[in-house]
Amino acid sequence: MLVFLPGHALAHTSERGFVMLLPTELYILGGGLSVAGTILALSLLSPERIAAFFGRDAVIANIPRTGVGGVVAALSFIVFAFLVLCGFFGSPDPLRNPLPNAIWIVGWIVITIAHTLFGNLWAALNPWRFPLYLARKRGIGPADGPVAFPDRLKYLPAIVLFFAIAWFELVDPAPADPTRLALAVTFYWAVNFLGGLRYGDDWFRYAEPISIYYRYLSLLAPISRDENGWVSLHWPGRRIVSHDPVPPLAAAFLILTLATVSFDGLKPTFAWLSAIGVNPLEFPGRTAVMTPNTLGLLGSWLVLGGLFCVTILVGFHRAGKGDWGRDHWAVSDWQQGVRLLVLSLLPISLAYHATHYLTVLLVDIQWTAVSLGDPLGWGANIGGLSDLHVTASFLNTHHGVAAIWAAQVAIIVLGHMLATAIAHAQAHRIFADDGRAATIALMPIGLFMVFYTMLGLWLLSSPTAG
Repeated sequence: MLVFLPGHALAHTSERGFVMLLPTELYILGGGLSVAGTILALSLLSPERIAAFFGRDAVIANIPRTGVGGVVAALSFIVFAFLVLCGFFGSPDPLRNPLPNAIWIVGWIVITIAHTLFGNLWAALNPWRFPLYLARKRGIGPADGPVAFPDRLKYLPAIVLFFAIAWFELVDPAPADPTRLALAVTFYWAVNFLGGLRYGDDWFRYAEPISIYYRYLSLLAPISRDENGWVSLHWPGRRIVSHDPVPPLAAAFLILTLATVSFDGLKPTFAWLSAIGVNPLEFPGRTAVMTPNTLGLLGSWLVLGGLFCVTILVGFHRAGKGDWGRDHWAVSDWQQGVRLLVLSLLPISLAYHATHYLTVLLVDIQWTAVSLGDPLGWGANIGGLSDLHVTASFLNTHHGVAAIWAAQVAIIVLGHMLATAIAHAQAHRIFADDGRAATIALMPIGLFMVFYTMLGLWLLSSPTAG
């Protein structure tokens, strides 16, 4: 009788991971249909209505230029130098050293997204601006001032350097190792400092990839400030619609930025690992897959760029703006279409960036705060930050996982919907408000965006390893 009496169970179980089997194929189908429906709805609107949608703005304030820009530039360089110092002499633990957190979490995720909300912040945060000012003040550099950057090389260094950054993040065996990262960051800073010393602002306009990427992303911001200090609110992407066609190499650069984050989502999936002959359940580590991942990163750029160009070529040919002649693939109208419509990929790039790094941001931003408690690894506890408890409990509950997945789906779909709206507005510019020709030209591009929406949702929901 005593054995069967109820009592307290003196037991304990550890926290376990939560796996929620969502009907992801329904989300993928729904996302694709949402973008397809947006394309259909836009095709029924007149060019005047689309132009009016992006033409609305509201002036909210006048903020004259002040002298704080130089102070911000100086503080930015001081913080940057201190972070590099932490990388060399701080904790060897990437989670407790502020340099990896500053580069990959604050810099690559937070500041990138902030540019799409508040405009080109990098113009003030640039860590080269202050040292270059001091160097020029002391007469260091070309005797007659900065040299004009060669036209034939514009954006080519940016492509090479951005590919190097992407390779270091996605392929290198230890991109978060503090010492290794400090060496890479120091080398990168030195190369661009020398470039800025010789070419001045032209280097950061045509060669330094972070400055270029942030400048283009800032075109998405719903807030802008003109040369007279007037600050306006408008629809996201309004400045893209009125932007001039970008140079061909700049278009290749923008496609590379999207291909990079797409491959980052692809490389840990079971599908990719199986394709390169790796058992996903016995992942051998990053060192063993460096060669296929390097080729995969390069291939993603080439495939995405080729697919995008082909869709525009086919669409413009069907609309009467392309030429299948033997001497050339298409007339200048098609080339202009690529150089203009590539800007419509910026909302997609932002959506992929935000969704892909969302869970990483939620966890590692906590480690960023912890690392600031003892930046040099001396056993300090500044502000009690070292004692903060880092939690990932939201990944172990039904509501937490469902909320994150819903946010990711919404961002992906809304990003593609905004991209289609921008593409329609740009197409009407190219076709001089010939709505029928613009709609025909955009049909292949619309299919491309529907496909890319479904691909993005598949990458988010696909099983991963490593």
